[in-house]
Amino acid sequence: MKTRWTREEEIKALKKPFEKPEELKKAVAESKEPDKLVGKYVGDGLVGLLMPAVRKVMGASDRSEQVQRNLHVAFALAAYRADNGRYPPRLDDLAPKYLAKVPGDIFSGKSLVYKPTATGYLFYSVGQNGKDEGGRWYDDEPRGDDPNVRMPLPKLPPQ
Repeated sequence: MKTRWTREEEIKALKKPFEKPEELKKAVAESKEPDKLVGKYVGDGLVGLLMPAVRKVMGASDRSEQVQRNLHVAFALAAYRADNGRYPPRLDDLAPKYLAKVPGDIFSGKSLVYKPTATGYLFYSVGQNGKDEGGRWYDDEPRGDDPNVRMPLPKLPPQ
């Protein structure tokens, strides 16, 4: 079931009632419930106008959910390291002891990208744009759209 429209689909839906005004006028005139029909068209138009704002809220909700999932994984990685003296080679090694199930990437529907390093790790979601930008997020240069967790934290640039 499709739950999200593209911007183009939103625009098309907004324009549809006005593409053939004669047909709309005729449908209202012939309707047994003209007020209900007009209300539907007006309601559809209002929903269409609100869709960009609704889409932004849904995107913010998805990002927030992904960040929360990432934090659960980060805490599980810290617990694994405390018990084993190192980070695991794979995120799947966290289940079932540290996580009942390793959460996935909301945006891709796949596993999170996990890159262990000699001193820590980087893991991330591909983000809302669906592109793997190597784990770059809003605070990286160049900016990216991949909600990530990186350990150890990178050094801050001198101010």
